[in-house]
Amino acid sequence: MIEGHRGSSLSEMILLGAERALSQQKANGCMPAGRNGPWDDPDTPVRNTSHWLITFIKSYEMSGQERYRTASKSALAYLLSSEARPEGVAWHHRDSSKSKTNGLVGQAWTIEALWYALEAGLGDGLESVLRNVITAHPFNPHLAAWEYIELDGSSQRTMFTMNQQIWFAAMVSRVANSLSDTELQHRVRTFLDHLEEKISLTDEGAIYHYQSVPTQPRAIASYILANTKQRRIPKPVLQLIRPENREVVRERTIGYHSFCLTGLAILAEENPDHAIWESEKIQKSIAFSKSDEYFSEISDNRFGFQYNVPGFEIPYCIRVFSDIGVTDGSVVETQKWINEQFNRHWDRDSQSLTRNTVDPQTLSARLYEATRIALF
Repeated sequence: MIEGHRGSSLSEMILLGAERALSQQKANGCMPAGRNGPWDDPDTPVRNTSHWLITFIKSYEMSGQERYRTASKSALAYLLSSEARPEGVAWHHRDSSKSKTNGLVGQAWTIEALWYALEAGLGDGLESVLRNVITAHPFNPHLAAWEYIELDGSSQRTMFTMNQQIWFAAMVSRVANSLSDTELQHRVRTFLDHLEEKISLTDEGAIYHYQSVPTQPRAIASYILANTKQRRIPKPVLQLIRPENREVVRERTIGYHSFCLTGLAILAEENPDHAIWESEKIQKSIAFSKSDEYFSEISDNRFGFQYNVPGFEIPYCIRVFSDIGVTDGSVVETQKWINEQFNRHWDRDSQSLTRNTVDPQTLSARLYEATRIALF
């Protein structure tokens, strides 16, 4: 039961949120757009529709009520429409001077939604859409990293933000395994084989926001070339030049730790036998996520509970990494996180995660992350 919400299980809370969301779905299937949390980007409805599609699918599985199946099909139809994919390649996630695709992670969120739709048997041709979007993103084997693309499929640059690489890899892995696509599986294995050298940790064990500078000769050459083409100073180097930027990166590093671990947990579910899960870095990062120090730091972080929902992400990570023998966890430990998420942000009047947040539409849509840990 959720503390402070008498008689309500996690599954019941999800259904309450899904029920409220049904009234917000537009005739074309889309859901209300948000602002990308603290980043304050003008999002299109694509991101939140992707999240709600998963919640509707899971709500139908939990309740058997046909209205959730109908809402799922409508949301999927929107994500497959020309409004959502105007060039027929990448999804249009935001209208800003930044990438309209929201880099790798924007595409990963919608790939995730279509993967759930595929598993639920919601439509024909989803395999082709998923494969085409994924393969449109160039993969650099020397850097073991993907480049992000624009709406028309044109390659932009290699993405050196760790959470984006991890999440895209996680979604590629899910799709590759579902489709038995050996080429995509090979790319994921390459990513995992090089993951330990790409990840840097803080002294406590938080996953640093940006990829490490590589050490292998061919990787170094690719890294320098990629940054030169982008006319960018590598982030780890920038930290040395501008020490004042360290506080900003520290906030993002702590704020995205649970999100990074969630992507890693998905990869672990899909690739449980890979040696990376026994590495010292992975184990230290998991241990930090279970510490009182992390709970305290993330509680005051603007990318924390009001955006990246560690209250749902940490319990999922604990469960996955416990299942493969990397850590252990208890019901009391995971319930603490779930209770904190709802007690901070659940609005009883609107039956949604819309309280105490700069972006109520996006936070309410991230209720979908609770479906990974709900028992039904």
